[in-house]
Amino acid sequence: MSPEQLDGSPCTVSGDMWAASCVFIEMFSGRLPYHERRGVSAVIAAIRSGQRPMKPTRLPEELWRLVSTNWDFDTQRRLTARSMLNRLWSLRGEDKLGESIF
Repeated sequence: MSPEQLDGSPCTVSGDMWAASCVFIEMFSGRLPYHERRGVSAVIAAIRSGQRPMKPTRLPEELWRLVSTNWDFDTQRRLTARSMLNRLWSLRGEDKLGESIF
């Protein structure tokens, strides 16, 4: 859940992009983001304090930088779904993702 949703703001596309990046972490690690935290309140505190999920070992650096963009507290700085998809296709075309994705 994005920080603004934790504070009661409605669901938005930028909040969805926060969540989408968390899904990437789960796909590459096989674990929930913030899995090292004990309990929901610890996860909420981590998000509010600006902590981000740990980078999975198998996640390529280029993809890590891409998904990390969506964890900006400024919702206007997060990617749109279209821009994220375009950047994923671009990374694939540049062969910067290796065999880890697609």
